Amino acid sequence: MAVNYQQYLGRRIIVQIDRPVGSKHPKYDYHYPLNYGYVPKTVAEDGSEIDVYLLNHEQPLSQVQVVIVGIAVRHNDDENKLIATLDGHCPDVYSVTEQLYFQEQYFDTEYVLVTSFKPISKD
Repeated sequence: MAVNYQQYLGRRIIVQIDRPVGSKHPKYDYHYPLNYGYVPKTVAEDGSEIDVYLLNHEQPLSQVQVVIVGIAVRHNDDENKLIATLDGHCPDVYSVTEQLYFQEQYFDTEYVLVTSFKPISKD
């Protein structure tokens, strides 16, 4: 099953944060330096919900409305990740790479980023 991650670019959506800033990964020995969660009621290639990185917010969250500003396209994995911010401002690729390095260092990742923000819709 292929997921159309592009359909989320520029959209405002609700994200459920299940790994807030500072939480420990359930299997591996690292803590999350950012909020990480998923889009409820979606299905990614691995059978779980579509995952989302929330950039530029240092306080732990549980559920939040975000704007999808990019996609972490993993060329050597079975699923990609959405990239979000609260305000729709997309950081430059250097900043995105730096913020996601904690996890994306293990993958051959290419970043597809929105360069200008005009929200498509509110969900």
